[in-house]
Amino acid sequence: MIERIKIKVLESIEQLYTYDLVLIKNNLCERTITHKLAEYLQKRFAEYNVDCEYNRDVTQGKNHKKTITLNDAFAHRRDSENYNQNSELLYQEYSTYPDIIIHRRESNDSNILIIEAKKSNSIIGYGHDSVKLSAFTDLDGGYKFKYGLFIEFNIEDINEKPKLVWFSNGQIVDINIYPQ
Repeated sequence: MIERIKIKVLESIEQLYTYDLVLIKNNLCERTITHKLAEYLQKRFAEYNVDCEYNRDVTQGKNHKKTITLNDAFAHRRDSENYNQNSELLYQEYSTYPDIIIHRRESNDSNILIIEAKKSNSIIGYGHDSVKLSAFTDLDGGYKFKYGLFIEFNIEDINEKPKLVWFSNGQIVDINIYPQ
């Protein structure tokens, strides 16, 4: 299943670079870029809903926001340089807004892919997104996304393909897997 998903995602990224490179070239807002990518993904995942900034877990009630507890997110990342067992921050629950998700609305049983994206010139590092992707793909967690993907769009060199980091079961499984 992961190979089919990767192919569809790569085809969607290729389409973004073919028809909408101007968004990356002109350093437009991350939400603008991910929205356009989501449009291309929707064509390839027609049997699912592809949503941007989807922040509700309606399985817990219509007003329940998607949240993760940092302590849970770090549970399987104890070797992380950001992990500090005594930090109060680790026990805070916070609302999340995944950049793109591929799922079926009103259920967590068909959560296929969660995508977090950054531009290479972002002042916010990859660490926060990595924690989110680990937590959302943790099969023991509440959301049970089968796969996660971090995409970094290279703003400084638009001819360079984006960096891709794939997640499954709370762990990184592939890095920079992009056909040349």
